Amino acid sequence: MKEFTTALAEDSTTFFPPSEPDFSSLLRFHRARDGFCTLHRKPTADSFDNLGAYLPEELEQIFPSMREELERDSYFSVNGYAFPLRRGKTKHLRYLNSCYADLDSYGLSASEALGKTVQAMGEGIIPSASLFGLSGRGLWLFWLLRDATEPDLPQRAFPEKRLLYSRIQRALYQRVKKRWPELEPDANALDSVRVTRIPGSTNGKSGTKVLHFASLTPEGRLRVYTLPELADFLDLEEKASVPAKILRFGRRLPNRRNGWIARWAKALRWFETLRDTRGGGFAEGCRHSALYCYANLLRRNGVKEGEVYNRVAELGRQCSPPLDAVAIVGAVISTQGLQATIHISTARMAAMLKVTSEEEAVLAPFAPKARAPR
Repeated sequence: MKEFTTALAEDSTTFFPPSEPDFSSLLRFHRARDGFCTLHRKPTADSFDNLGAYLPEELEQIFPSMREELERDSYFSVNGYAFPLRRGKTKHLRYLNSCYADLDSYGLSASEALGKTVQAMGEGIIPSASLFGLSGRGLWLFWLLRDATEPDLPQRAFPEKRLLYSRIQRALYQRVKKRWPELEPDANALDSVRVTRIPGSTNGKSGTKVLHFASLTPEGRLRVYTLPELADFLDLEEKASVPAKILRFGRRLPNRRNGWIARWAKALRWFETLRDTRGGGFAEGCRHSALYCYANLLRRNGVKEGEVYNRVAELGRQCSPPLDAVAIVGAVISTQGLQATIHISTARMAAMLKVTSEEEAVLAPFAPKARAPR
């Protein structure tokens, strides 16, 4: 697999943890100026505080002022967000900065876990990591990402890229789990909105400093990958994103908009046929209901406001006895705004307009078909 490298952080081979939370380590992940990094802390076992979201250029400024909050059990987002959110979701991501694997390895020492992961990389089970993270009670592996067209930027979080990212995360987990189950990869740590401990902070449970160090190439450069390169290594094919309606229902649905257009056009024909059957108007007892239904159907069929009033007024004058202007205006106003979204079935209109059995026979071609039993 071809590797793209970058000369980020020449001192990243140091094994000595910094004496305080290190903002420069975060810049290895957040390399885009317009991607927000979220900061968090866990003051107690049952609480989790959001400390805000910051652009990379702001991290150096805010770290000294937030040293007390970040000193112990502090975290940052692996990937970058499009907005300054306290805690974002996948749909809010702008950049995919890194793939990762969280190895708990409770039964192994840090050196033993590190040795097994290096062996797995040497055997070609997983790609060579860009960064190793000693979190105090486990080991993190990071594979930094770049955009294929703009190498200086991380991978943009387009829907199809998020889908491929998810599949790569799953494949990395499965390969480690199958070859080295004693490393105990975390099956719940596969999402794209994961946070990880800030290098230089203290792990409150183990009392040790969090450390990140790099696995550099012979040229002394940091490994950075594209998603297709990782997918190729893991024998995955990049697929187009699946529309949400297919994910929900398991099959591709026809265009629903066309179906609703046809449904309301058919309902208007049903009403017009009933109107013609009754001589162009409606008798006392269902006149106001007729105006209300007519105005609603006209709006559902996209008739403009002025035309809605004119056609409803014409119907009102044809009723027996005719309706005055106040009743006509009231019918038009009652179907505006939120009222215009009310769904009126053909059966409901038939009840409101007191359709007889003889009229039902005439209206049958325009009535909706009965649903097949489930």
